[in-house]
Amino acid sequence: MSEIQYIAVRQLCDCYQIDMQLLENFAAAGLFTPTIENDQWFLEREELAELESLIRLVQDFQIDLDALDIIRHLRTQVLQLREQVRFLEYRNDQHERQHQQRHLEAPQRLGLIQDF
Repeated sequence: MSEIQYIAVRQLCDCYQIDMQLLENFAAAGLFTPTIENDQWFLEREELAELESLIRLVQDFQIDLDALDIIRHLRTQVLQLREQVRFLEYRNDQHERQHQQRHLEAPQRLGLIQDF
């Protein structure tokens, strides 16, 4: 099992040149959950991409917290729908292969094909 890697939120603020208050607001709105140790906030590395995208939305488009939550929810739904489509495409492909196989085997099974 791999060890969880953390990023100091303060360093993230310095890197993106944002105020810590923004990330505190994100946390208060439930947009991310920091790990707090010795009064310092940390973010799990695997959550970084999502947080970066939220920061970009705020910086580039001045989107407020309520809209960020809606965008995040819609993005999650889109990803779930994509997964469902992939699964259904896979199942459809399986079904088509089985159907084609049955059609190829049917004449032989019925004795319609003869070897000479």
